[in-house]
Amino acid sequence: MLEALSRAIADTSASAYIADNLWITPAVQSVHILAIAALSGSVLMICLRLMGRTADIALSVVDRRFSPWIWWPALFLLLSGIVLVVGEPDRELMNILFRLKMLLVIVLLALVALFQRRLRGNPDAWRGVSGGLLGLGMALLWVAIVSAGRWIAYI
Repeated sequence: MLEALSRAIADTSASAYIADNLWITPAVQSVHILAIAALSGSVLMICLRLMGRTADIALSVVDRRFSPWIWWPALFLLLSGIVLVVGEPDRELMNILFRLKMLLVIVLLALVALFQRRLRGNPDAWRGVSGGLLGLGMALLWVAIVSAGRWIAYI
């Protein structure tokens, strides 16, 4: 199924346009990397706070400060990722690490949404062990996502 999708994407004029204009992929990758940096810093700051490794600032304050730097970069990552997939569908869609990365991204964003929803309902929800475990889990997920993304080029 993914092979058929990859071929269908490769046969589009958009894919040909991206492939023929050599500046597009590096420009989009640059935006993608900047969005990764913004999202990384924000997720890791929330994780460190959940694990009790930063100043004892209320989680609601940390969430308000860093939440926009999660969801807006996630949108830019989605859009730039779509362009990258359209430009080289075989390289992305047929790579097991790309598929693993996408699964991990979905899990991480679901955990962030769970964290935010529960926090907004109960500001003390993530105190103690549950917050520490969530923070550690999200940090490890993020490291796995970045690692998988980096290794896509070599598998």
